[in-house]
Amino acid sequence: MKFAFESHVGKVRQQNEDNGVVVALDEYQVLAIVADGMGGHQAGEVASSLAVEQISHFIKMHYFQPPHDMMKQGIMHANHAIYEKSRLEKPLLGMGTTVVLAWLGLDNITIAHVGDSRAYHIFEGKIHRLTKDHSVVEGMVECGLLTPAQAEVHPRKHEITRALGTSLSIEPTFCTLENAKGTLLLCSDGLNNMLSDIEILAIILKHDNINEAATQLVQAANDHGGVDNITVALLELGEGLR
Repeated sequence: MKFAFESHVGKVRQQNEDNGVVVALDEYQVLAIVADGMGGHQAGEVASSLAVEQISHFIKMHYFQPPHDMMKQGIMHANHAIYEKSRLEKPLLGMGTTVVLAWLGLDNITIAHVGDSRAYHIFEGKIHRLTKDHSVVEGMVECGLLTPAQAEVHPRKHEITRALGTSLSIEPTFCTLENAKGTLLLCSDGLNNMLSDIEILAIILKHDNINEAATQLVQAANDHGGVDNITVALLELGEGLR
């Protein structure tokens, strides 16, 4: 399995509040995480960094457990750490972060997310979004109050309904892919708010080299305005690490 990771501050923000990691747990298992922090001053950066640190550490210690269990426990562990740090340090009060993570085993992939950072599966020339944003407009789409196209330009598009660290409890959403081939993309909304799914697909299909594809995704998001931090994790799906 080949993988690439890119994170960029963008063209508008003063600091990068995104964080993430792609790490091989052993010969056949890989963990990928993308987190997008929020909060005043440097609070967003602290929250996203804590999320990645806490989740990755927990999963490295427990990856022999069933994926759903270890991922949920890792997310809850990170949520508690962020919440407590926010409560104890006044400048960090109210901080939080989205997170999307994927555990890739030999035969299946388990994805968990909180907030509006996304996971996509690219295969046979098509792109499929695996996650549904925990956001105000996504809820309106599900209720039939907005079309997906209307949601993309709605003034409340950026309002999320779940984030790590903003309350004592958190409920991630899970999905599973079995025997998947193609490419897996995890990203913060700094990518998908600048590029349509079709534009993301075209860039990935254009590049055989996964590192070049990740770099070009970030560059294209910046070329389209780069109004937010941009983070991308790309993973080629196959048998074992190459």
